[in-house]
Amino acid sequence: MATVVCMATGGTIAATFDPDLGGLRATMPASGLFDGIPGLGDLAEVELVQPTIADSTSLSPAQVLGWSTTIGQALERPEVAGAVVLQGTDTLEECAYLFDLTLATEKPVVFSGAMRSPDEIGFDGIRNATGAISSAVSPHCRGLGALVVMNDQIHAAREVEKAHTTALEAFVSALGPLGFVGDGGRQVKIRRQPMGREHVPTTRLEPRVALLTCALGTNSTPVDAALRAGARGLVVAALGAGDVPREMARGLERALAAGIAVVVARRCAAGEVVPRYADVGSGRWLADRGALFASDLSAAKARIKLMLALGSGDGNEGAQHFESWPR
Repeated sequence: MATVVCMATGGTIAATFDPDLGGLRATMPASGLFDGIPGLGDLAEVELVQPTIADSTSLSPAQVLGWSTTIGQALERPEVAGAVVLQGTDTLEECAYLFDLTLATEKPVVFSGAMRSPDEIGFDGIRNATGAISSAVSPHCRGLGALVVMNDQIHAAREVEKAHTTALEAFVSALGPLGFVGDGGRQVKIRRQPMGREHVPTTRLEPRVALLTCALGTNSTPVDAALRAGARGLVVAALGAGDVPREMARGLERALAAGIAVVVARRCAAGEVVPRYADVGSGRWLADRGALFASDLSAAKARIKLMLALGSGDGNEGAQHFESWPR
């Protein structure tokens, strides 16, 4: 029987109600979850790894990169068919994308979690974990990169985003899921291939990358604050197709002139950033000054990518991993 390495790190899937604090806390070891999965032994032999029990909001990019290395080493063993990572859903899309960029393997690496805790009616953790394990051993999931399995849907790590704060169907992809899990989490069907996969070969990352969000009237204050704090890269969740307010543009111009990597990403829920307009602060104006563009990546994922690109140490500020104009 195939072996699946399961890394459990906490999150809602491991949360119980703490009466002293009056709320949920991630405290339950993953062994308690797997004891409740019927017929688990018929799916795979699960090798459990529990590096922490914590909310995903407390994780660091360097910590997650270390876990990616650990999983990559485990997948080199011939008896291991794939891996599952169970964690909190708040940063699940970013963690999965970090694994997708750093792991060069054909074996499935499947992320999952829960939107409801074991103490709540409608706990979805067992179903999600079962679907993740089934996907990890499925030959249909080989070569698809890191995946996210939630609510019986299989998503590509690069494409998936958490679009609702609490709903069971919180995770969506603009192009729809790659496939589905059926038969109580035991049948895997893949309908399409993931779009735009990429590998960033690095074992380190640059943590000093700030994420700045544009809004009506945003000025250069957050840009200057990030630079004073020692930022080596800036990701801007820009308006429209890649535009920033004029007052913010001057701060970004100073950052680019100082050799800081600036990546323009979308604030919109979907779509691609492109340099269409040429006024001060617009995409064309930013591109002419050396800003890079994240295509259709969310700003949060563009930050993960820039951290890894700057950490790769190739000396060109990670530009080869983003779009630049003219091209």
